[in-house]
Amino acid sequence: MWQRWMKITLNGTVDVDKYALDETSRQNNTHSRYHSVAMRICRDYYNFSYDVWNITLLAIIHSNLSTFRIELMGTNSWGYEKSNGTFDGLVEILRTNKADFGSAPLFIFRARVHILSLGYGTWTFDTKFIFRHPKNTASSKEIYLRPFTSSVWFSLIFLLVLFVFIFRCAVPYETNTDMFKNHNTFSCIILNIIGILCQQGSLYSSRLCSIRISIFVALLFSFLVYQFYSGIIVSYLLMDPPRTITKVADLVKSTFAAGCEDTLFERNLLKLSTDPLVRELRDTKIRDNFYTAQMGFEKVRKEKFAFHTMSSAANRIIRATFSPKEICDLQEIRMYTVQPLYSAYPKRSPFRKLLNYCLVHQAEVGILDKLKRFWNSPKPQCVKTLSDTEIEVGIEEFYWALMVLLVGTISSIAIFCSEFLIIRKGFKEASLNKKERKPKINRKNKKHCNVKRKTISCNLP
Repeated sequence: MWQRWMKITLNGTVDVDKYALDETSRQNNTHSRYHSVAMRICRDYYNFSYDVWNITLLAIIHSNLSTFRIELMGTNSWGYEKSNGTFDGLVEILRTNKADFGSAPLFIFRARVHILSLGYGTWTFDTKFIFRHPKNTASSKEIYLRPFTSSVWFSLIFLLVLFVFIFRCAVPYETNTDMFKNHNTFSCIILNIIGILCQQGSLYSSRLCSIRISIFVALLFSFLVYQFYSGIIVSYLLMDPPRTITKVADLVKSTFAAGCEDTLFERNLLKLSTDPLVRELRDTKIRDNFYTAQMGFEKVRKEKFAFHTMSSAANRIIRATFSPKEICDLQEIRMYTVQPLYSAYPKRSPFRKLLNYCLVHQAEVGILDKLKRFWNSPKPQCVKTLSDTEIEVGIEEFYWALMVLLVGTISSIAIFCSEFLIIRKGFKEASLNKKERKPKINRKNKKHCNVKRKTISCNLP
C-alpha cells in the first residue's frame, strides 16, 4: 500500500500506472511503487491489460473469454486493525474479495495471516534512526581527566605530598635565610610545588645540594607529565569522535530529540510495539514528532535530532542535501529488525500461485535485483578531505576549566572578605584595649591639682 501521498491532497483523476513509473521522486512511496512495477512486469508476462481508475492501489482481474483486464482501485491505508476488531484499507478490501491482489507489499502480522494469503516477498523493510553524532559525548570533566587513569592521578598526588615533605624538612637548614625566611611555611611550599608541576618554575634558589636536586627532579618530572597530558588531549580532539550512541537505550539517555516520518506504518508500529525501550522512547522523546522526510532531515542537519525513516528514502535525500562532512557525522540505529514485505491476496485466491510464479521468475533472472538497486538508493559513503578536518573547541569541552577558575575566584573573594573582617575586628579590639589601659581620673573628688613640668599632682581626700 502506498503512503498517504506525503500529505498532498489530490483532486481529480491520477494515472497511478504513470506515477509508479515516474523516476523523479523515487524517495516517496518507494516500496509500493517498486512492487507495482514488479506487478506491471507480470501484466506484460501474462499479457494482461490495465484500466486505471482514480487513485489506485488495488487490482481486480476480470476474465472475458481469453482476455484479461486489470482495473486499479484506490484506498488510503495498507490495512490496520481497528478497536472493534475489523480492518481498514487494503486488508479489508482483500478480506471481502473486492480485489484479487494488492499492488503494494504488506507486513506479516498475526491478525493478517488468518484473513489473507501472503505470497512471495519482494521488498526488505529497513528503517533506522539517523542523526549527526556529536563530536564529544564525554563531559568536560571527563575530557580533562581522560589522559590519566585513577592510579596515575593517585600517584601524582602521592608525589606532590612527598615533594612537600622533602622541602619542608630541608628548608629549615638552608643557610640563605634572607630568601627562605618568608617561604618556609607549608602553604608557601605547597604553592611552590604546584607551580613547578604547572610549568611555572620554582621560587627557591637554594645553596643546599639536596634542595637543588629536589627542584631539578620536580621540574623534569613536571615537564614529562605535562607533555603526556597535553599531547593526549590534543590527540583526542584530532581523532574521529568515538561513536558512543549505538543503541536505542543510548538514544533514550542522550540529549537528542527524536521523531519519525509521518506515515501510517510508523505510527502503527510505534503503537503496537511491546519493546520497553521503544515505548520509553515513544513516550519521552517522539510523542507527536512526525514530519515529512524532507523536514525531518532538515532538522537532522541543523539540530540534535534523530529521525526515523526508511533507508530507501533517507539515502536519496542525504545524498542530495548533506555536505561530505555532514555525511561523515551521520550515525544509524535500528529500532526494528529488518523485515520482508510480501505480496498479498485474498484467502484461497486462484491468482496467488500464478503471480508468485511470475515474481519468483523475476528473482531468478535478476529483474527484482535490478529493480531494488534502482529504487533503493545506496547508502552515501563518507569521503573525507583535508578541508573537512577542523579542530573546534566549544564551551561544552571547555566549561570545566572555566568552572575551576570561577570556583577559585569566588573562594579567594570569600576568604579575602573573611580575612578583612578578622583583621578589622583585631584592630578594634586592640584600640579598645589601649583605651582601657589609660589611667582614669575622678574629677568630682579632686581638691586641687598642681601642674609642674608636664607632671600632674592631685591632692585627693
